[in-house]
This record gives sequence, C-alpha cells and structure tokens, in this order.
Amino acid sequence: MNGLNQEELGKSVKETRIVKGWTQQQVADKVGISRSLLAKFETGNRKLSDEKVEQIFDFLLTKKKKDNLDGIVDYLTIHFFSTDYEMLIEKVLGISMRHMVYHDSTTLGYTGRYNLLKAIDIRVSKDKAKGTLFELKGAGCRLLAGWLKGKKESWNDFFERVFEYDGNFTRIDLAINDHYGYLDIPTLAKKIERNEFRSTFRIGDVYQSKDFSNRGSHGTTLYFGSRKSLMHFCFYQKDHEQRRKRGIPLEEAPIINRYEVRTRHEKAQELAHQLLKIENFEPLVFGLINQTVCFYDRPPDKPNAKIDKRWNEFVGNHEEVTLSLESDPMTLEKSFNWILNNVAPSLKLIREFGAIYRVNLLGLILQSTEINKEGEKMLEVVRENPELFKGEIKVYRRVIERKLEKLRKEKKEKQSTANNNVHRTPPSTS
Repeated sequence: MNGLNQEELGKSVKETRIVKGWTQQQVADKVGISRSLLAKFETGNRKLSDEKVEQIFDFLLTKKKKDNLDGIVDYLTIHFFSTDYEMLIEKVLGISMRHMVYHDSTTLGYTGRYNLLKAIDIRVSKDKAKGTLFELKGAGCRLLAGWLKGKKESWNDFFERVFEYDGNFTRIDLAINDHYGYLDIPTLAKKIERNEFRSTFRIGDVYQSKDFSNRGSHGTTLYFGSRKSLMHFCFYQKDHEQRRKRGIPLEEAPIINRYEVRTRHEKAQELAHQLLKIENFEPLVFGLINQTVCFYDRPPDKPNAKIDKRWNEFVGNHEEVTLSLESDPMTLEKSFNWILNNVAPSLKLIREFGAIYRVNLLGLILQSTEINKEGEKMLEVVRENPELFKGEIKVYRRVIERKLEKLRKEKKEKQSTANNNVHRTPPSTS
C-alpha cells in the first residue's frame, strides 16, 4: 500500500493510532480482528489483507480524537452534625435503609457503622458533636455515581442535597482519567531530578515502584505538595496499576494516566461550592494545576527556557471535562478473580466427573447452599437499580473473552504441533 513495506506499514498504523489516542484493543474491535494480531501487524511480523488495512486507516483517519479525558469523584468524606442517620441516608444518598448492613464499630469514636455493598460507609453516633459521617472511597464513589445515573440524577443533585441538609465536605478527591497519554510520567520524574520545573509547592515526592519477582515496574507516581496539607496533587501511571490489580496488559489498559486533585477541610468545602455551580470542571482543575506546577525543556532559570511541549498540550489543549457518571463499581472483583483463577478448574472437574455417572453434582452443590445476608442485600440493590452493575459485568465479560481467546490459541498450537509430529518421517532404523 502506497509503496510501503510491511514494517513501514505497521509502523505507520501504530503512529497514527497513538496520535489519535486509541488503544490496540479499541482499533482491533472496530475492524474485527484480535488485539494480538494487530500488535504483530504493527511490529511488521504479520500481514493483513489490503481490505483490513484499508478499514484500519479509514477508521483512524476519519475518527476524531475525543473522549480522551474524563473526570470522576474519587473520594468523599462528609460530616453532618445531625444524628438522624436514617434520614440522611435516605434523603441525601437517596438509598433505602433496607439495603444497608449494620456493623459494630468504634472507629473514630463513632458507635456503629452502616455499609452498602462494602463500598459506602456511614459512621453513626448518638453524640451530636460526632453526628454522622459519610465516607466513600474510590469504589464507594463509583457505586454512588452508578446509583445517581440509574436515578437519572447528577453529581450536582447530590451536592445540592448535602448542602440542603447542612453537610460539611471534609475531603474531596477529583481525578482526571487520561485515555490518551498526554504526559509521560517517568519523563516528568526525570525532569524533577534535573530541576526542569517550577512549583508553588515547597515539597513533593517521586515513587518508582518495582516488582522484584518478575523485574517489572509498578509504575511511577508523583506527588506535588504535602499529603497532610489542605490540597495536593497526585499523578500516576494508571495502566501499571490496572496490570498489577486486574491482570490487564499495559497495551489493553483503557486508562493510561490518572491525575488527582486531593482537598481537605475548608479547601474541600470550597471546592464543593465551586463544583455546584459548573458542569465543565476542566477550567477549575486545570487552572489549579497550571497555577502551581509547570515543566520546562531545561531548568527554568536557564536562558531561552521554554515550557515543555507535552506539558503545554496537557494544560492548554484538551476537550471539555465533566464529572462522569459512568461507573464500574467492581463490587464482585475479588470473588470473580478468585473463582476464575482458583475455583473454576475444580468446578469444571466436578461437572465432568458427575457427567460420567449422569449426576448433576454441580447443580446439587448450588441447590444445597444459601446466599448470605450481604449477598441478599446486593441482589436487592441490583433489582431496584439494574443499570448499576452493567459496566462491571462488561468488564468481567471482556476478561473471560480474553481468556477464551488465549485458550483457543493454545489449543490450536497444540493441535498444529501434534499434526506435525504425526506427519514427520520416522528416523531410519538401518
């Protein structure tokens, strides 16, 4: 095509794909081939038909780079002086008390704790000075985002209710997911070492974690500001975290980097008031970053120092960013991974063993067990809001499909090896 050899053609596809901000998996899905085949094509090790190559270029050249950044609420703590926790749960969160599970807990001086699907924590007390405390970590925020979406509400609706019931935000973390890879975070770490940056923060940290067992990297994390201060930033390689926690290959990770703004106490309350007034929070977050951090092509006090090109693109050339309600709560993630990797082989063995004697052992096992209380609560939530876990189910389905593809490939290779052995001429015995 256009006089390019195989290696040049693959390289051209790869460069165009990266510029457009698409992963190998996304392009492969669009043109109907496997990701591994596309990866081999990009390195020049496999050929594709002219028709498939044209489909790839048609997609890449007509599809505009978009949706490369999305914003999420990643951590919330909200304090209410009211001790009427049932009213707050039902009115502010919009969640029925029947979905909540109670636990005895004296953490932080509270007398008990209500929990929704091990993600949303409500600490309760009869002491008006302690009041009621909502705590939503990453999974809790994703769960609430899905809940709001299912109820056709927005984050603004939730913030309004918090203020309506005199809530005080004591922590808000906002995160921007970068699906494109505007920044190379290890390069920024090197720039920090070479003093090729300026910051109004007096301190910060650079972490470059390693996995000694397989000599792989866990990624680089940058902190700007003290983690005990009222506001600090955290930039890290999200694709490495997804590989470590979920076993997703780096090239298939949907999020490359994550940039977080973390606020506490009065800064969090101030941020909540600002978020209440806007839909596009990109100017707010990027304005904070731009005011406090800047990277250069050399130490900024050197003659002719210029702002780093990629940093300039990151802080000044991106699309509108709104607080997303797209949510993969990942409530079943640990159970799913445990079953898929440890239990599934035993389940399949039991099924096949029973089939020999025409006994449905697996079915009998399921009939003889009961769902626990927390499981019942989870099913209640799903029945009330079926949209909540759609994203999570899609994630699990993709994981299983990748494993099936790998098994089919291994089976095909074994069959090919067996066929070659059958047709191989036996050695002479003379």
